[in-house]
Amino acid sequence: MNNSMEQTARSFFEACEGGEGWQVCSRYCKPDASFAAQAEALADVTTLEAYTDWMKGLYTLMPDAGYGWVCDVATLKRFGSLSVSTVHQEHGTVPVPDESWFARLPIGSRVRILPNHACLTCAAYSSYDVLRAGPPPSTTHLIEQWPRVGGW
Repeated sequence: MNNSMEQTARSFFEACEGGEGWQVCSRYCKPDASFAAQAEALADVTTLEAYTDWMKGLYTLMPDAGYGWVCDVATLKRFGSLSVSTVHQEHGTVPVPDESWFARLPIGSRVRILPNHACLTCAAYSSYDVLRAGPPPSTTHLIEQWPRVGGW
């Protein structure tokens, strides 16, 4: 991939994942670009324009989430404005506004990340359990197990 193409792809990705919507993302792709996904929530989304605006919609719910809010593991109370800004397989980057956060959350501290969508959560599992709850007081039953799809 040449530098120009790589830079265009990175710019599009950052704009799309940053919730910029089609107004910004359209600079990096063709106006009639198609889109397809295996996720049921995106079944009716068939153009890149619609997908980038769908992603923008996520940011109305969690406007400064990045890839997820950093929260207390027990209470789910958010730690200030901390958010995961980038991800790399099993780790991410959380920029801190000042060094006092290192004392508040020293190495080894447990936090919970509230992700802005399911990819970060789903990637950690090899399969997904589909459950059905019966009427109380019955228990929940496993009705199917779906394998994880990878290699997008």
